[in-house]
Amino acid sequence: MKKKKGFKINSSSKSILFISIGILFITGLAWLIIHNFFYSETDFGITPSPIEPALLKIHGLAAPVFLMVFGALFPTHISRAFKARINMKTGLFLLAILFLLITTGYSLYYIGSENLLKTSSLTHSILGVICVPLLIGHIITGKAFINYRKK
Repeated sequence: MKKKKGFKINSSSKSILFISIGILFITGLAWLIIHNFFYSETDFGITPSPIEPALLKIHGLAAPVFLMVFGALFPTHISRAFKARINMKTGLFLLAILFLLITTGYSLYYIGSENLLKTSSLTHSILGVICVPLLIGHIITGKAFINYRKK
């Protein structure tokens, strides 16, 4: 008997996905707080906290791990749910937010304009903070739909 393909993400992919998202969220939020509230003013100007580079390195290390697992979701979870038209609103909104996070994250390293850099940084920070609650909402909505369908 052929196993029916569903929308669930296998447990190893889910673990890597959630661990990488957790690391991205924690390091990004920690950097944001430390960068904005825990700096030193010296005779030479404002000096960032010495922990900032370490947080960015960990954040940068978790990003490609997330991107690999996220990319693997397209032929499975995302395309199947899209074809079945399940959890479309939260899923498409989350995809848009993730696309903007990826784009702004990339631009933080490779953009030349100071104004665009500030805009990318602010956008990336805001989207990064709201992304996890959106993901939780997507999961809850999906589970509610599956439970409703079982009745």
